[in-house]
Amino acid sequence: MSRSRIRGLSRLAALCALLGAAFAQTTPVLSWLTEPSPQALAPGPDVVLTRDTGGRALQLVTDGRTPPAELARRYGVPPAHLTLLERRPGARTWQLALPAAVTERAPARPRSVLSYRVRPGDTMAGVAARFGLPLVDLLGMNLDRTSLDRLQPGSRLNIPTGPRGLLVRIKPGQSALSLIAGYGADLVQTARANDVLPTELQVGDDLLLPGIRATGFAQQLADRREAERRAALVAQRQAQYERFLAWKKAVSAPAWNPSTPPRPNMKSTSPGKTAPSGRPASRPTSARPSTRRRRPRPRPAPAPLRPSARWRPRPPRAPRRPAAAPWCGPCATTA
Repeated sequence: MSRSRIRGLSRLAALCALLGAAFAQTTPVLSWLTEPSPQALAPGPDVVLTRDTGGRALQLVTDGRTPPAELARRYGVPPAHLTLLERRPGARTWQLALPAAVTERAPARPRSVLSYRVRPGDTMAGVAARFGLPLVDLLGMNLDRTSLDRLQPGSRLNIPTGPRGLLVRIKPGQSALSLIAGYGADLVQTARANDVLPTELQVGDDLLLPGIRATGFAQQLADRREAERRAALVAQRQAQYERFLAWKKAVSAPAWNPSTPPRPNMKSTSPGKTAPSGRPASRPTSARPSTRRRRPRPRPAPAPLRPSARWRPRPPRAPRRPAAAPWCGPCATTA
């Protein structure tokens, strides 16, 4: 190595040492790590929330040789959804408006659950016996029922043909996983009973929870039916009692018209007039028939029995001997 090159390297090292000493005197060591930057301390912009209208748009840049119809066919939209934004030599900028996602669909339900139309005169117990199901299992599939006896003709009932359990509808704020955890159902059996993963179910879908029985719901409906029966019985007895009171009031205090002449078999209502029997009436009486009981008519004596040819009268018995006179103690004589 030449002396000139060694001399240049030494000068460069001395210059770097001087610059390092000057930087250490003006700026503390690692200050850029300990102190936050002014950009971090500056307040951020306000967040503005806007309603999502459901529309989606993409910007496409082509070489200008692809026709718009071909672009629309690639993305599955009509050509009217393409808009030319910018034209440059050898480049085209297009705006593609995508259709909004379709959210309306039929509620999902298990395939093993059938729908039955209620006929006139059907009851929950009758439908369960017709399909060979316990009443508790039928109620578990129809949690919207309010009575065991009153069924509206034409309404629908859910009939299980596979796994039996509890059929619930996912409401807003709920999910299939939260319902499975809340009722304590098995995740694998629930997925098999519904033929779909629970994570794919949405609000409004029906979820079948196998192994869960609606015993409390059945007891609640049974208690309600018993309370309704007792209330109807009390109302019937009250109506009978009120009818009895009305009849008793009509019989005990009938309406009396003073202009109506007394009946022949009744006493006169005026003290000055005489009764049909010729006796003066002692006090005014009401013009209603007498309530005294009539003397029963004597019944005719039964006909004497005729002796038959084989009948022979018994011979008279000998008279009994008279009993001895009682003993009289004080006088020691017979009375």
